[in-house]
Amino acid sequence: MHAHGHVAMALIGTVAMLGCDQPAAPTMTPSLSAAGITAASVTGSGHITREDGSKRHFTISAIGRAEGTATGEYNLVSGSGAVLLHGSITCLTVIGNRAFAGGTVDRFNLDFGVPLFGVAIELVDNGEGKGAPPDEISNVFFFVNSPNEIQQYCDDHPLGPVMPIDDGNISVR
Repeated sequence: MHAHGHVAMALIGTVAMLGCDQPAAPTMTPSLSAAGITAASVTGSGHITREDGSKRHFTISAIGRAEGTATGEYNLVSGSGAVLLHGSITCLTVIGNRAFAGGTVDRFNLDFGVPLFGVAIELVDNGEGKGAPPDEISNVFFFVNSPNEIQQYCDDHPLGPVMPIDDGNISVR
């Protein structure tokens, strides 16, 4: 569990990560440009397969500005087409080929019995073309203590276990 005292972290639409190696910490620092100029972005969509064989479809599109603001949205849909999770991106940090995005929740169709202030997710762009390994996505972390934890996730950009997506593409810039 994260050092910020999260009450709950949940795994949505992902397969349990058993025996995965922890990725090496990126050595790059986030790059920023003049205020108001796009400093980073992440877009993507794809499928992941759950342990029970069911599919989840995710989409994300976010732009981060040099002054620290971010806009965008994310969506997680079950194989039957039911929206499980949808919301707005409010923070984004890009380091190398990794994006750390967090945001608010405006639609949530699962009940964990606790308030849900926001979510955060890590996405990895492993390149394009036939020779490139699949792009990767982390578990979705649910922050239930405070909306401030969403921004803290982007500021700290902790590396977590990621898994390859079945199909689709993630673009981190």
